[in-house]
Amino acid sequence: MKKIISLLFTVTLILSLCACGAPKAEDVAGTYKSFSMFLNKTYQLNANSSFDKEPNIKGTYKTTSNGGFILTQANSSSEEVFSKKDNYYYRTNLICCFEKDDEYGLELSFDENGYSNQSFAANYETLNQSSMLVKKLGLILNDDGTYRLNDMQVYITQGKIVDKITFEGTYKFENDILWLNYENTDYPMLFIDGKLYFDIIEKAE
Repeated sequence: MKKIISLLFTVTLILSLCACGAPKAEDVAGTYKSFSMFLNKTYQLNANSSFDKEPNIKGTYKTTSNGGFILTQANSSSEEVFSKKDNYYYRTNLICCFEKDDEYGLELSFDENGYSNQSFAANYETLNQSSMLVKKLGLILNDDGTYRLNDMQVYITQGKIVDKITFEGTYKFENDILWLNYENTDYPMLFIDGKLYFDIIEKAE
């Protein structure tokens, strides 16, 4: 009898641990939109584990134990991995964050007023593999609380910029979130483990 009770207890424990794993597809299903001044993406995650991404990208997804999800494009091995922090989801694979500053190779840091005096760059998307045309993001943080963000298309083998959009405004750092204000709207970048993640999406209500 004791063996049977012990076995039932073990089975119950295993089932409870499984229940605490990754959320089900229907739990994360919904519409997600970019929370960024330079990215404009919409994802529709469906309850059957498929997804649609504008303009015409489709595929499947699976949930992760941290509340995020991994999107895999149809007929491709290309993936986008999103982790969850509070109400935000941030892309963690490929080049989706600023790690070291351009001048000294130091991690991002802030003074007692929440200001920095560093610049960062990241090649965050490949537009043409053969010609090595990439999208490059440059961020300059000034110690007076102002910033400049450059979204560029660059031939990295030549260092040639073929297109550039510049955003300027003020910033503030609060609770591990860097808020960039542009045209009276605040946009977040998440500061996690010394990295500043900039591909942020949020689930629509």
